[in-house]
Amino acid sequence: MIQGEGSIVLQSVLICQNSVYDFCMNDFEYKTIESEVSAKFNEKRSRFISFAKPFSDQEKAFEFLKKIKKEHKSARHHAWAFRFWKNKQARYSDATEPKGTAGFLALQALERANLYDVMLVIVRYFGGVKLGKSSLSNAYKTTSEIALNLSNVVAVKLLNRLLILCDYKDYQAILKMISRFGGMVIGLSFSERVRLECSIEKKFSDSFRETILKFSKFQPKVQYLSESFSR
Repeated sequence: MIQGEGSIVLQSVLICQNSVYDFCMNDFEYKTIESEVSAKFNEKRSRFISFAKPFSDQEKAFEFLKKIKKEHKSARHHAWAFRFWKNKQARYSDATEPKGTAGFLALQALERANLYDVMLVIVRYFGGVKLGKSSLSNAYKTTSEIALNLSNVVAVKLLNRLLILCDYKDYQAILKMISRFGGMVIGLSFSERVRLECSIEKKFSDSFRETILKFSKFQPKVQYLSESFSR
């Protein structure tokens, strides 16, 4: 648990301003956005512009935040939020707006959309008219949601890379099994036995391995090599 000034409890998870918290996720795949999008929203002469961009690296995400701040240096506020899959973390900043009215709402928008590996930045140009907390919150929430609704959502799947050693007589049948499980051959060589490298979605890899091992009395060998993510 993270303890800090101004922290709040949300669904039994302690969240702190500009802090990190853990969240639950699917073990085999998650959703992100395909490319950068932006949206605009006006509220009582204040202009809000949101930018959503996919990142799997925190350092690059913060470089993007710095870029937005530089391009919009005359904006009064630069609120932001992100969720990352790899290290199971999320962070946000209200950027000196009243607590819970800016970056926190951007983070909630990412959660509702169930998106990961996304940096969401909202800049506000003050129009000379102060907004009440309700109007301010609605503006940040709406601007965040518009950008995410404009995004093309894609699935990122966890793949297992497998090495299979089999006899020549089993080779064609094993190729069909790989295809049946939605896999792909990524390496192939022939010597005393056939050497196959393939990628299979992790959620199918155990069943695939069991099927292969039961397939032939000559016992093909199946070895896990690595894991990776792929769209």
